[in-house]
This record gives sequence, C-alpha cells and structure tokens, in this order.
Amino acid sequence: MYPSQDDLISITQNILSTMISMEASPIAEKPEPVAGKRLTGCIAISGEWKGAVVIQSSEAFTRQAVCNMLQMKPAEVSDSDLEDVLSEITNMIGGNIKSLVKSPSFLSLPSVTVGSDFSFHLKGSKVLAETSLDCNGEQLDVLVCESVT
Repeated sequence: MYPSQDDLISITQNILSTMISMEASPIAEKPEPVAGKRLTGCIAISGEWKGAVVIQSSEAFTRQAVCNMLQMKPAEVSDSDLEDVLSEITNMIGGNIKSLVKSPSFLSLPSVTVGSDFSFHLKGSKVLAETSLDCNGEQLDVLVCESVT
C-alpha cells in the first residue's frame, strides 16, 4: 500500500490540529511554490520501501507553529527554533507515512533547509502523492517520493 493524497491530508491535518493547534484545509488548485524565505524538511524512509517525505512551508507558517508548539511569542522565536519545529513536524508526518508503506521500514533523522532562492530535488525519485494545505492563510506542501534507483 502506498500513501494517497487523502492520506497526506488526513495525517497532516491530524498532526497540525493535535500537536500545534492549527487547522489546515486542502488547496484545490496546486499553487505556486511559497515565495520569500521558506523551509524544507525532508526525512528518508529505508528498508522494504525506499523513499522520502518532504515538507515545504513559509517562514510565517513555521513561526506560528513554533509559537503554538513551544508557547513562545513571535519576537522570541530564533532561526534554530524554526528549524527544530519543522524538523519535528517532518518527523511526525514521516512516521505516519512510514506506517503505510511496506515493512520493515526505518526513518532517518530529518533535515531542514532554509532560504529564499533555492529549489529542492530528490535525485532518483518520483513523486507518489502530494498535497498543498492552507494553514491560517499560509501554504504547507507535503510530498511523498519513492526511490526509483
């Protein structure tokens, strides 16, 4: 079994709602990538199934997630806090996706990239499922990629 777009939506909505008290709704049309400073989290899955889960968000979404998760004020949030919280969100979503693929499978440690002018590409993989969600006016993209090499 492979994760579907509906799986991604359900998993992400559940995690955002329970862990950071944020509601998310699917965006019907695939929007343009997030403009400005953005964060990309990635976690690999290895074992019987090989692939990765990629989370892309705006700085504003991640800052709000930090404030909600760590009960901080926006002015108190550091770049390290942004990276840590997106890493944790990536880990939680990745762990739920891992439960939907062939087992035994294992998660890597998540990695996070931050910047304003970069593209992210997983060489040797194809996108199996993806979705974009609106979270309080901010875009969150979730992709599941399968290794093809």
